[in-house]
Amino acid sequence: MQYKLSQQITATISGSLSFADTSEWNKMIDSMLEYESFEFMLDMSELTSIDSSGIGLMIVLRDRMEAADGSLTVVKPRDKNVVSILKLVNLQALFPLVDAPP
Repeated sequence: MQYKLSQQITATISGSLSFADTSEWNKMIDSMLEYESFEFMLDMSELTSIDSSGIGLMIVLRDRMEAADGSLTVVKPRDKNVVSILKLVNLQALFPLVDAPP
């Protein structure tokens, strides 16, 4: 997993998202929560694979954003297999999934 934070409070995720990324994921969340704005976008358009632990990490992000009274929008991955997995677990019920950043 690789990520970068932009000034618009957008985290861009590329590569895979799995259990191995837990430490880095938590660092990313901590970095996002340092900003005074609590409207966040997670750009997953470059994500190429995700496993059950990766899905769990996304739920952790949503929970921490809610605890901070923040909102979270997720840009859908372009990878069709990843999209199928997200639909299978009904992730769009937890937070908005958009086709592209506004």
